[in-house]
Amino acid sequence: ADRQAREREAKRLKSRITDLERRISEKEQAVRDLEHLMASPGFYQDRVAAEKAVAERQALLDEVAAAMSDWESLQSAVEAVR
Repeated sequence: ADRQAREREAKRLKSRITDLERRISEKEQAVRDLEHLMASPGFYQDRVAAEKAVAERQALLDEVAAAMSDWESLQSAVEAVR
């Protein structure tokens, strides 16, 4: 029974890890898309749009960092359950 409980917990954690990996990948792609846009000629001529894009990029990077931290914690938790 104890082993089954550990296996269930490990499966639950791995499912959360998979979800986090997907979210991290999506956010990283959004960052790359913004960076591509920001590298386009004349992008910074519209200061308001440029400032918004820079702020959005930073917010995405912060979200990725937080998700990576969660991912690391979950990986450690999986190891601890085994």
